This record gives sequence, structure tokens and C-alpha cells, in this order.
Amino acid sequence: MKTGKPTEGAAHPVTTGGAKRACPSLWLVDDDVEFRQLCADILQKDGGFECPRQFGSAEAVIDALSQSPGPELMLLEMSLPGMSGATAVQTIQSLSPGTRVFMFSTFFDVQRAAEGQAAGASGFFRKCDLAQALQLLRPLPGPGGSDANAARK
Repeated sequence: MKTGKPTEGAAHPVTTGGAKRACPSLWLVDDDVEFRQLCADILQKDGGFECPRQFGSAEAVIDALSQSPGPELMLLEMSLPGMSGATAVQTIQSLSPGTRVFMFSTFFDVQRAAEGQAAGASGFFRKCDLAQALQLLRPLPGPGGSDANAARK
């Protein structure tokens, strides 16, 4: 089993129309270290997200949330060794109610996606659809960006 050590990073400002705003914070949870790093690189470079923490299991992210505030967004693999992502969503939401959790997986599993959404996940996408997911995750420009983004899910 692959386990990832959480990684820390500093937030970087994004410039939009001359004004600077902090990048949305996003944590990644996936047992595949290489995919997690590739995903973080894409999200930071192409998506304008800050990915300061990465975890290899649901248990590791739950432990971190019990010790510090959560991010704005989280990408959570559905099929993790140990506790599945679908099972972890409810605990994650109770520890960090302001975090929007999106589940992802290589294959679409209707039952697990339904379980995750019933537990509070904001959505589901396949790993191969990361480009489309960037559109879903990005905050809309202007006032109320994240609230307006939530309305389009």
C-alpha cells in the first residue's frame, strides 16, 4: 500500500484584473503518490489552486482535520485502501463543514458516488476528466465567486 506524507506549502496570490487574491486552497487525497503530485502540479499551474497538503489515505486527512482547519476544496479518491473516500466524506464534512469535497476515481461507480453525495460530497468526476473538473472547481470571478460557483454544480 502506498502512503503519502502530507506536504506543506505557502499560499500564492493570483492576479485578476490588477487585483490580487489568494489562490483557493485544495487538499488532495489519493493513495497513488505519482498521480497525486501530477494532479497537484496541474491544479496549481493550470487551475490557479494552491495544493499545500496531500494525503495517501482517508485516515490521514481525517487526522489532519482534527488538528487544523480544512481547505476550501478537497479532491478525495473514492477507492482508498482502508476507509474508502465515500465512507470518509461524512467525517470530513463534520470536521470541516466549510470544505467542498469532490470525489474522483478512475472508474465511475454509481453506488459509491451516490453514497458520497448522500454523505455530503459536492460532486464526482473521473480522473481522466480533470480538465472538466477544473471548470467545476474554479471560483467564478467577481463578488460572491464561490457562492455563485456552488450554484452551478
